[in-house]
Amino acid sequence: MLRAVLRSLVLALVFSAGLLALTYYALPRFGLVVDVRPIDRSIFLYRMEPTLEARLEGAPSIPMSQPTPTTANEVPRVRNLVVLLADGLGFSHLLAARTALVGARGRLWVERLPITSWHTTFAPEGTYTDSAAGASALAAGVWTTPGYLSMDPDGNPVPTLMEEALAAGKSAALITDSYIWDASMAVWLVHHPKRRDFEEVAAQMAASGVTMAFGEARSDGDEALTARLQPFRDAGFDVVTEPQELERLSYGHRSQIAALPPHSIAAQDTFPNLVDLVDMALLRLMADPDGFLLFVETEEVDSGGHNYDFDRVIRGIEALDKAAQRIVETVRDRNDTLILFTGDHETGGLALGNSRLEEPLSPMWAWDYHTPAPVPLLAWGAGAERLAGVHDNFQVGRILRELFAKPENRTGDALRDELADVEFSAGASKHPEDG
Repeated sequence: MLRAVLRSLVLALVFSAGLLALTYYALPRFGLVVDVRPIDRSIFLYRMEPTLEARLEGAPSIPMSQPTPTTANEVPRVRNLVVLLADGLGFSHLLAARTALVGARGRLWVERLPITSWHTTFAPEGTYTDSAAGASALAAGVWTTPGYLSMDPDGNPVPTLMEEALAAGKSAALITDSYIWDASMAVWLVHHPKRRDFEEVAAQMAASGVTMAFGEARSDGDEALTARLQPFRDAGFDVVTEPQELERLSYGHRSQIAALPPHSIAAQDTFPNLVDLVDMALLRLMADPDGFLLFVETEEVDSGGHNYDFDRVIRGIEALDKAAQRIVETVRDRNDTLILFTGDHETGGLALGNSRLEEPLSPMWAWDYHTPAPVPLLAWGAGAERLAGVHDNFQVGRILRELFAKPENRTGDALRDELADVEFSAGASKHPEDG
């Protein structure tokens, strides 16, 4: 009985936090604000009205123009795709980072992106998900079971956008401040039902021919690291394991992998940080006339949520925000590039409170794991308007495939008809050990 009551209280807190984030963060991004005015002592009128520019005094304007929107059935040509993923991101995390870094009336760089959306993170078995299933939805457009890497719930491999890009002669790079064979990275190249089978994950990543893969090694000892890197050496990769070795990487036709010491990327004041690695990747990717796919992840938001570490959440979003700025500044004059910033699931059930706008926010955590709260999606570039609105996570992956991987095979109406046939089967939430 007590457990049921506690579960109900946790769900009520998560729902309330999501509603507050939607009311005071998401709706204003669409140009709407909730105005609560007393009519008498017991009745309140909830009215939607356009936000006023005065409310955003000091907020920067959008720094780049949005490519001309396409018509409903016209499929834009997306030569280059960039996916920025904050593992564990929710609306409250983004609002907390804005307030901490630039003030409540300011804007993060990614908040200037002109297309604003959000998506659900449910898995087929219920409302729980993990990074494997959540990132597989984006990488392969598959709605799958927690723990599965780009496989459908029956265990069948589903081709990913990165695999299709490599097959088409494009370059592809993966960058993370987590360990390099973690689920969010692996889903772009690996098909396996066990996300923590790192030896198999490493072997499949090495066989993929990915152009670049930068991240950290797990603290599993030198022997385990050597075994996991051997397939990359056998496949002809340039392999580095220390930051100072990055300078010797060649920029010819060889693939590259950097498995750096734990906690060597997340710090922003040391080399290399996420922006440094993005710079290295763009130097090579931008030289490919066929185009590229770049995936950049921070895992700090998820780790912060699991450990109730509010400062770590802020640092992770700040790092990815700076990476987003660098990428946008590099490609802003192109009309063939799509950039999106999103999360795979929310972690921690973060709620925010304070008594006055100028006071620091007080974080309140519902629990130390993933929640079914929706996550933000912000986008700019060719075809970005297709991502506006509300989606399930796997629909985002399928829209990306339509825009990037197979622009000649589907119209917008055909894709919408296909997605309309997908049904959600609610069931008991699955909560495996691999979270």
